[in-house]
Amino acid sequence: MPTYLLIANLLIANLAEIVRASSGLLLSLGMLVALGVLGWVNWIAPFYRTLPPKPTFANENGTAPPPKPIIEPPKLEKPKPKPVEKPDVLYKATVNSSIGLVLRQKPEPGSGAAGGAAFKAEVEIIKESDDREWAMVRDPATQEQGWVRVGNLTRS
Repeated sequence: MPTYLLIANLLIANLAEIVRASSGLLLSLGMLVALGVLGWVNWIAPFYRTLPPKPTFANENGTAPPPKPIIEPPKLEKPKPKPVEKPDVLYKATVNSSIGLVLRQKPEPGSGAAGGAAFKAEVEIIKESDDREWAMVRDPATQEQGWVRVGNLTRS
C-alpha cells in the first residue's frame, strides 16, 4: 500500500486522539493570550494613557534674572546752563598782546591809564567806538574798565 494511504488511515484511526490533544493545546494557547492581554490592559497600557509631567524651567518660576538688553540706552547728561551775561556786555574777548594791555581813559593813544589787562585775560566788551578801532573793555577779575585798540583782542 502506498504511504499516503497509510498516513490517511493513521489519521482517521487516531482522529479522536488528535482532536483531544489539539484542543488541550488550543486551550493552553488561549489562556496564554488571555494572560498577555490582561497584563497589557492592567499594567502596561496605563503608562501610555497618562501624560508625563510638564517640565518646568528656571525662567518660568521667576528665579532667573531678566535678560539684559542688547543695546544699552545712552546716558544723557543734563545740559549745562550758559553763564548769564550782563546786559551791558556786547561780547567777550581775549587779550592777544604778549605784554598785556594798558586800559585808557579815552579812545586815544596818548590818553591816561585807567588800569591794565594781562596776556590771555578774558575781558568783556562794553561798547565800541564809531570807527570800530577802539573798544571799551572791563576786566571781570578786577572790575577795571577802559579803552583799548580792537587789534589787541581776539573775539571769543
